[in-house]
Amino acid sequence: MISKKLLKTFGMLADEIEVKLSEGFNLAILKQMNSPFPLSELSLLLKESTDQKKRAFALNMNIRIKTFSNKPFPDSQLITLLRTKYSKEKTKILFYQQIFNLIFDIYGEPEEIAVDKFLSEECRIIEKYGPAHFYWGLRMFPINDNNIEQRLIEFGKQMTTFTDVSKEVAVTEDLTFSKDETKEEKENSLVAKERDLRVKAEQEAESLKKQMRSLEKSQTRLQQKSELLISENVSLQAKLSEMEEVTQFYRNKTTDLEIEKDHLNDQIYNLQETLEKQIANEQLNIQNYEDKIEKLIAGEQRTVQRYEAALKQMKEEKPSIHISLNEAGKMLLEYLNQGIDQNFAQLKSGLEIRTEREELRRKINDHFQLMNALELLLEEVKIPDPKGSIQNDETTRSQMGTFYRLDHGGYIKLENGAAFNIPESLVNSLVIEHEAEVECTPTRKSDGSTNYMIRVLFQGDDAYAPMTQYMGYIELGEHFKYYCVDLSDPTHRFPLYEKDIEIQNPQDGDPCLFNVAHGGEHARLSKLFTRYEKEYFTKEKLKKERSIHGSTAAGSKEKYRQTGTKAEPFLEGCKIVIIGGLKKWFDSVVEETGAEIHHDSGETPSRIHPKLRRADALFYLLTANSHEATTSCIPIAKEHHIPHFKIEGSKSNLRKLLWENRESIRNNKKRQ
Repeated sequence: MISKKLLKTFGMLADEIEVKLSEGFNLAILKQMNSPFPLSELSLLLKESTDQKKRAFALNMNIRIKTFSNKPFPDSQLITLLRTKYSKEKTKILFYQQIFNLIFDIYGEPEEIAVDKFLSEECRIIEKYGPAHFYWGLRMFPINDNNIEQRLIEFGKQMTTFTDVSKEVAVTEDLTFSKDETKEEKENSLVAKERDLRVKAEQEAESLKKQMRSLEKSQTRLQQKSELLISENVSLQAKLSEMEEVTQFYRNKTTDLEIEKDHLNDQIYNLQETLEKQIANEQLNIQNYEDKIEKLIAGEQRTVQRYEAALKQMKEEKPSIHISLNEAGKMLLEYLNQGIDQNFAQLKSGLEIRTEREELRRKINDHFQLMNALELLLEEVKIPDPKGSIQNDETTRSQMGTFYRLDHGGYIKLENGAAFNIPESLVNSLVIEHEAEVECTPTRKSDGSTNYMIRVLFQGDDAYAPMTQYMGYIELGEHFKYYCVDLSDPTHRFPLYEKDIEIQNPQDGDPCLFNVAHGGEHARLSKLFTRYEKEYFTKEKLKKERSIHGSTAAGSKEKYRQTGTKAEPFLEGCKIVIIGGLKKWFDSVVEETGAEIHHDSGETPSRIHPKLRRADALFYLLTANSHEATTSCIPIAKEHHIPHFKIEGSKSNLRKLLWENRESIRNNKKRQ
């Protein structure tokens, strides 16, 4: 693009020319540089120009030529010198810049340049400036247009005639000047020269007037810009003064804040020292209290062990005597009453240390709560006679059964079709899960009722129970209504069952385990932690308790995901061999996978060997299996490259093993 500086070298004001017009002149110059240089047309242009412009042209082209005021300008000498200059690449653009200076006046004002206007003024331009000026005006026109190009071709043919005439005139002039001029001819020549000079002076005066008008317009714009800048400067000075005032205000405020910050830092440092001392004292007190609690627990454990040893001894010495659950509960209540009496006596004797008094009060409170829970357990455990036949003897034959979980407690269904309920407290003490396989030994009490001694043979899986267990806390809501809230997700918030409120008397904020039936709206308390447990139950203990007492809703989903889903069998066509236990323990789990089950209790392992050799996987239950079965089946599995796994005594473990090893089981089927 032509820069503003380049346009100024053309004799124009840069701020008067639009960018588009500047680009047009630049393209015109580049086009001329790529075309042969029309030297004859340039000589005609110089002849039409004033001597002043010729001298400026020669000076700008760095051509030294001697001229005389009483003689015509030596055009032929200038043309001859220009030929040597144009052969150099560096001076080509300078040629066209100077040509632009010669023809600039024919365009008029820059903002008025247009194709139609320029072509319509052809006669005026030729009459005023000459045909060479119009020709070069067409060549250097800044707007690319077909009409300009067509007129340039037509006018170029006419310029050939002008060129021939110019050559004849030049020869005639040379001959004329070579002869002695008469006095009259000299006078006529001088008059003609003066006339030409006057015409050229008028033309230059007109050009200067145009430049002056342009300068006046430029000066007016500059004056307006100057006034605008002065106004903006005044506004900026006012804003600067205002900002300085604001800055000073904030500096003062910052100083005040730094002083206050130093004062607060001193207070924080003093508080930190005080808190560190208090924390150290509290930690020491907690440690002492925990030591005392551990000693208390150890003492209680020893007492329980003594009672268990005594009970065992009584059974060994007098096997015909059986202590019922009510009698054992009464003995424990009596022991707790004795402990409370002893603690009250010690408290009445007077203790000087406050922590010891608080410890005794907590111990008494724990004894009372334990007694309430024990009495509640004795009231809940009312076992009806099973529907099947039970002998009149105190002891009868043990029966197998399956435990089914409910939102509060559950029930056991025996092989003979009889069923009986078990409370939530017994579920927690047995740590028994849904569909666990149990052994129940009934005993006849003196009052005619029947108790069952329950032993877990094969653990179930609460992930498939019709309820979900949460670890959470009690919240006293609006209108004195109690809610159970999930510890991991407070959006799981359920109203507490009224009967649980009356029996267990929960308090706001007490940690607890609670169950919610699938599709149910109320929570049932599984375990309520005491105030003592609430104070010293850390987050780590809560996590541990949560893992022991079953999974949350998220945990149940995780188990379900890990063990596969009933809706999508993943071991269809596979054969699974299980050694140990009873077949019914494993049927439901294996059927979920779509596999075929072959089972042996371990008593006659040789009967299962043929099926084992064609099986896809072997599972064995060590807790209910013989050594012979294990030692005879595992070598066969290794010999036939059959994957084999140990069941750790629960349905959830079997589900996990089947899911995690599904690829190796399916790959074994493909190999066969």
